[in-house]
Amino acid sequence: MQEDVSSELPVKLIDCYNCFVYGNGRLENRLFRPDGIHPSNYGSSSLVAAINEVVHITKKIMQQQQQQHRQLDQNQRRRTSNGDFKNGHREYRSAKPNFQYGLHGFRNGHRDFRNGYHDFRKGHHDFRYGHHNFFRQHDLRNANLDTRNEYQDCHKKNRDFRYVRRHVNYENSRHCTKRGRQNHVTRDCRLPKRH
Repeated sequence: MQEDVSSELPVKLIDCYNCFVYGNGRLENRLFRPDGIHPSNYGSSSLVAAINEVVHITKKIMQQQQQQHRQLDQNQRRRTSNGDFKNGHREYRSAKPNFQYGLHGFRNGHRDFRNGYHDFRKGHHDFRYGHHNFFRQHDLRNANLDTRNEYQDCHKKNRDFRYVRRHVNYENSRHCTKRGRQNHVTRDCRLPKRH
C-alpha cells in the first residue's frame, strides 16, 4: 500500500513515528504484536489513518478493494432455483421443514422440538416419559409421525427407556434376579442372570 501511495504521488517519506510512541518516547504496546516489531491490526489501522491524513487516496483504494471482495463472496455463494446454496462445485442443502408447525427454533444450543426440530445425531434416550435434558424443551404433540418413526428406528437397540444406561459394558445393563433393574452393576450380584 505504501508503494502504491509513493508511486502515484511525489512522496519520499511519511513520518508516522508520533503515531507509535507516547509523549515520553516509549512505544505504545497495543500497536505492536508481542515481538515488538510488526504492527498489530490496531497499529496497522493507525498507520493507515496517519497516511490518509497526508495522502487522501488510500481510503478510496481500500473501499474499492472491500467492494471487490464482497462481490466475489456473493458470486461464490448463490442460491440455486430450488433454494439450495451453491459454492463453486459444492451444494449445501437449506433446511426445508416438512412439519405442521414450525420456524427454526433454537434453544440452549440445539433445535427445539416444539418448533418441529430435533437433533437426532445426539444419543438421547426416549423423552416421552421425560428425559432430564428435555423435560422443558420438548413437546411431541407438535411433531410429525415421521419424526417419531425416525427416532424409533434410530434407537432400536435401546429399548429400555426407564433407566439411563450409565455403563459402557453391555453385561452391566442386563436384568438380574437379585435387584430386577438395569441401573446397577451386575458383576456384584452372584445370582444367575435371566435370559
